[in-house]
Amino acid sequence: MSRETYWRQSLEEILGEHKVDLPSAVVAALATDLARCAEMESEALGYSVIANPLRAEVQRIQQLRDRDQRDAEGREAVFRRHIADSYTPRLDPQEVHIKDGQVEIW
Repeated sequence: MSRETYWRQSLEEILGEHKVDLPSAVVAALATDLARCAEMESEALGYSVIANPLRAEVQRIQQLRDRDQRDAEGREAVFRRHIADSYTPRLDPQEVHIKDGQVEIW
């Protein structure tokens, strides 16, 4: 269904409820104008330039999650290096593996 068809049908229903009889050419022209008005509504009322606060909140949470992930990876690398340095002879940190809270040396 096109926008003009939607608006024409809506206008015909409204006119019928109010018992207003208009020629079909006038109804079609009004429906076209209403469709254009609906398209311009977001610009006129600022919807197209007002930021969606939910989008900003999601972006903020994603940034926090990414930062936390980087922090966790950094802490794990420091922990692995500390464990590797504690062994004699010294281990390569790549030989230290942490999984489910358990430390394994390979």
